[in-house]
Amino acid sequence: MGPSAVRITAETFLTPPEFDGLKLARRSAGQIGGVRLELVPSGARLGACYQQVPLRVLPPFLFEGEPAALLYLLNPTAGLMDGDGHWLEIATTPGARAVVTGQSATRIHPCPRNFSTQQWKIRIAPQSELVLLPGPTIPFQGARSYQRVDIELADDSRCLWAEIWHPGR
Repeated sequence: MGPSAVRITAETFLTPPEFDGLKLARRSAGQIGGVRLELVPSGARLGACYQQVPLRVLPPFLFEGEPAALLYLLNPTAGLMDGDGHWLEIATTPGARAVVTGQSATRIHPCPRNFSTQQWKIRIAPQSELVLLPGPTIPFQGARSYQRVDIELADDSRCLWAEIWHPGR
């Protein structure tokens, strides 16, 4: 089951009960976006890939002698602003091995009217290994954000998630 090419909209995201009455952006141009990726055993390519601004993905790097591909997720914006939503959906096929990382910290800016969110949906197939290193998260004073990570892990697969939070400024 590969990633869907259906556009990511505000309705894609879960809004936590404590944010009832707050909204994500209604227009998706640069505010609502993400990636849907399928990782395959070859490592040198993606099985399927859907990208929607503001998030992008670089083609996988495969280093000689290394068993896993390295994949960079890119966000060319200043970070999560009021109303922004980033959806990251990653699925492996059996036997895939990869390290997925971001190019820098995720900055969460003040949200005076609504909130921002970053939500991950990870499905790891049998005999697959996935390391997720999204980089530090830096919430600024006045940030109101919700992060959710949903990982479905097959019995004989492995996943490592490592994230650093910095105190707000």
